[in-house]
Amino acid sequence: MHSNWSLLCRLTDPVQAGILQGVLEAHDIPVILLDKRDTSYLHLLPGEIEVYVPPLWSSLAAGLMSRALMN
Repeated sequence: MHSNWSLLCRLTDPVQAGILQGVLEAHDIPVILLDKRDTSYLHLLPGEIEVYVPPLWSSLAAGLMSRALMN
């Protein structure tokens, strides 16, 4: 990942990752999802999806994330 992006979180649920991406993009926050799951072994090792945002947006993105992924 480029040094101008910050890791916001790691998720194992692709639905949550998609929801978070949608919320961030709705607030005009650039987002990159890096899927590190191995599709051959999803049933054994779920893996992670890393969510990256530019460092200037990290604080706002973290607040939006906590509201978007509340259970």
